[in-house]
Amino acid sequence: VLTVADCAAFAVSAVDGVEVQTEIGWGLAADLNLPRMVIVTKMDKERADFAAAVSECVETLSDKITPVTLPIGKEDSFEGVVDLLRMKALRFPADGSGKAREEDIPADMKSAADEAREKLVDVVAASDDALTEKYLEKGDLDEADLTEGLKKAILQGLFVPALCVSA
Repeated sequence: VLTVADCAAFAVSAVDGVEVQTEIGWGLAADLNLPRMVIVTKMDKERADFAAAVSECVETLSDKITPVTLPIGKEDSFEGVVDLLRMKALRFPADGSGKAREEDIPADMKSAADEAREKLVDVVAASDDALTEKYLEKGDLDEADLTEGLKKAILQGLFVPALCVSA
């Protein structure tokens, strides 16, 4: 499993977007050829916008940035994420206690989740010839292939995952 410790992780506020220090750190990590990841924070704050934050990251930092989670709700109604690898929703207890509950993706998010997962699979498949072949034969990649391909693509600098969180 690839962890935050394996990458240079960059926190980007869902409210404020990319800041100067993030750009400087990103450049240093790129110079050192470090794998990178983006963690979009403050999803529960007023004016939080995951899509806008990711879009700004793509424009400012790298076109290799692709979400691996989508937020369920926003601002004060942020209540979890859709895991695009497993295609499951993870909802957090409102009081901040306990573990997230795994559920089916909310019906109103299914289309957006399918579209985001398709983009994720396309990017991962394109990073490895064997995965490209599997993808072209089957039209999709299973979770194991996707996870392994994602890890390799991140470590090679071909893919930068974007996640959404709230403290």
